[in-house]
Amino acid sequence: MKLIKQFQFLCLGLAFATGSYSAELPYLTTHQLDIIPFMPAPVANGSAEDKEQQAQILVVQRAASAERIALANKDAEETVFAMFSSVMGANFTPANLPLSNRIFDRIGETEDAVVDPVKKYFGRTRPFVNNSEIKALVKPSTSGSYPSGHTSRSTMMAIILSKMVPEKRAAIFERANDYAQSRIIGGMHYPQDLEAGRRAGSAMAATLLLIGLSSNIYAQTEVTIHVSADQAEKFGKLVTQTFDGRFEPVNTLAFDVMHKLSRKDEFSLDGVGKMRAMQAFMDMPLNPMFWKGQKIIYIKEKSVQDLLGITGKYASFNDFFTDKGEYKIRAFAETSFRKKQSEQNAFDKEIIKIDERANICMMVFNGSMLKIFPLQNSKNNLWVSWDDTLAQKPLSGNLKILNEDLQLRDFNYNSIMGYYMQEVYKGAKYGNYSQAE
Repeated sequence: MKLIKQFQFLCLGLAFATGSYSAELPYLTTHQLDIIPFMPAPVANGSAEDKEQQAQILVVQRAASAERIALANKDAEETVFAMFSSVMGANFTPANLPLSNRIFDRIGETEDAVVDPVKKYFGRTRPFVNNSEIKALVKPSTSGSYPSGHTSRSTMMAIILSKMVPEKRAAIFERANDYAQSRIIGGMHYPQDLEAGRRAGSAMAATLLLIGLSSNIYAQTEVTIHVSADQAEKFGKLVTQTFDGRFEPVNTLAFDVMHKLSRKDEFSLDGVGKMRAMQAFMDMPLNPMFWKGQKIIYIKEKSVQDLLGITGKYASFNDFFTDKGEYKIRAFAETSFRKKQSEQNAFDKEIIKIDERANICMMVFNGSMLKIFPLQNSKNNLWVSWDDTLAQKPLSGNLKILNEDLQLRDFNYNSIMGYYMQEVYKGAKYGNYSQAE
């Protein structure tokens, strides 16, 4: 069954529901993946092999420069952005990629769930505890040393990230190895711990890719291929619930939103050509890095243009933030909102308008504006976006028959949308949207 038809069935043919969703869980636990049987036992404390491992750490520590030790301290942070922003570029941030941020957070939770029990099982003591000559040059960890959790996590994320951007595969893995080496420099791990961490990370990544995690990530990759106008128009025929509970076609919402952002119905993009509102609206969550650099947000007042540091009446989403990620108009917006309407001058009114436009823009990027999924058994006819936590609530009842085609491990609205976006990406890349339709 084609995905657009499935969306129409899901959105128009369901009984509606209330429900709740608990905190996000790891993708895997030891119940799904027990890696202990695949791990060779670490060398025994006090053995000749153990002393050789300690000697290797001392050589590395004594050779490390102050700059390299500083990097080891920075590498104590375990997010995908801390690990790979140097490879992926300045736009690789949680703010730019909110969906990927949530996915990789769950990947991190997966590492904790799968690897921490292994650490407890083997009970390997940290190098800086075993040998007073080995210094804790980074914040000390108190869990077991074997396998390295940082290495497990960076290996898993490197494998998954390289599937998203294969052209950067070599640089991603080079950075992952350097990140793991920081744990030896810091005195936290033995070389054998890193080897075991790579084994654990590879096992987790292989399992996640096997169950189809990558379908949830494609929507946030650095795609340079844009959805076709024809495919966007087909998606625009779906029905969405508005903020006040009414229903309208997605293409109506898209026209209103894009016109509110830019006062335009059509966009001329360098290297791309012209896009109408529906095509742009659908392309923004598929290709957020591209769109955050496009000057599509209308700014009327010269004083606000100067505040954002732009020339002309159009700003990009990135223009609203400093190099440190600080929202440039935050303080001004707070002040303007506190004033009575009768006290607001032209600057205040413009600040309020562009703050609203910036927030609308983010809602388009993260998909929270598109409430196209009816919640099962809802007493108040609630529809949700794929970014809503309720969209991760498992679908039940007669709807399960749809998963005979999709074969999703987690059958929920979030996974369905991730799968659809993957097929749209493939359709854009290969010129064949048959699976997405």
